[in-house]
Amino acid sequence: YSVFAFDATACDASEGDGIKGLPQGVIDLDYAISYAESLPELQDEPVYLFGHSWGAYCVCSVLQYHPEVKAVCAMSGFNTETDMIEAEAVKLVGKFGYVLTPFAKVVERIKMGNYADLSSMNGFAASDAKVMIVQGAEDTTVPQSYGYDIYKETYGENSRFTFILRENRGHDNIYYSDEAIAYLKNFVAERKEVYENLPEMSENEIVEWKTQYMKENLDRTVWDNVIDSELFDSISDFYRNSLE
Repeated sequence: YSVFAFDATACDASEGDGIKGLPQGVIDLDYAISYAESLPELQDEPVYLFGHSWGAYCVCSVLQYHPEVKAVCAMSGFNTETDMIEAEAVKLVGKFGYVLTPFAKVVERIKMGNYADLSSMNGFAASDAKVMIVQGAEDTTVPQSYGYDIYKETYGENSRFTFILRENRGHDNIYYSDEAIAYLKNFVAERKEVYENLPEMSENEIVEWKTQYMKENLDRTVWDNVIDSELFDSISDFYRNSLE
């Protein structure tokens, strides 16, 4: 694969004072795809997209603008921007979060104009791309009801779509191997116990102590290889098969 990756506006190395809203990522991706397709060495290559979380929302929604995309793998994604706002609001204030959602929709419409209507479902409807949806069953950041369940209700029997619900996975460890998850669970538990019993130290001393603890105790051979190779083999096969 030739891989083209980028930082969204105002994120990491990209310029900009801030993002107006989550649709900004779709706007950026639209331009990024058009740019990549303009490069002589990529003009005749099939286009595959991969995204996690906000990125998953972007790679699905951008299909409205790029129906030429052959296949999309979306992990831990959500259908609309306001779905994500609602999920966060409910976590913070409980059921009152549902009351706030209509007001959030108005605000997003003011900020983003027609881009506020972007959704993964609209992207699917505008494209013939093959789609793989991967979701963690224990994801509390983007619960499956905000993306996975919506998609499966409509496209569960559609041969274009592949659905993978990963047990014992949350939001950030969705692509971790079983071995990595087991190791990190034990490591975090042990670290928590150690941290709770630290002697009195200054703030700087605590930071230095914790840094040294991580250097001495975190098994880098595990941490640097957390990816579930079988999962990514299946994603690679999915991309290849999309050309058939």
